[in-house]
Amino acid sequence: MTEDILFYLKKLRLNRSIAKMSEEIKADSHQEYLLKLLLGEVKRREEAKMARLVKSSGFYTLKAFDDFRFDEVTLPESVTPSYLKDLSFMDTNTNLVMYGNVGTGYDKYLVM
Repeated sequence: MTEDILFYLKKLRLNRSIAKMSEEIKADSHQEYLLKLLLGEVKRREEAKMARLVKSSGFYTLKAFDDFRFDEVTLPESVTPSYLKDLSFMDTNTNLVMYGNVGTGYDKYLVM
C-alpha cells in the first residue's frame, strides 16, 4: 500500500512527506484526517518556502562571540571584550568602526 501511495504522490506532484504524515495523523473522521493531512503539507511548504527565501536573500550568517578569538585582533586600550559584548558603546553613543579582511576574523577595531 505504501508503494501505491508514493506512486500517486509522485503522479500528483506532491511531496513524499505526506506519506510519512499520513502514518502519524490521528482523526475521528475521514474529513478531519484529510484536513489535518492537507494542513500539514501547507505548513511544510510554507516552511520550505521561507527557508528558500532566507537562503536566496543573501543575508549574512549570524555570528556570536562564542567562537570569536579576541587575542587575534588589536583593540584600543579603552576597549575591552566585555565593552563590545555588553554593547556599552551604544549607551555612550560611541561609534565603532571595524575594518579588515572580510571573513578572516582579523578585523581591526577603532572606537571614536
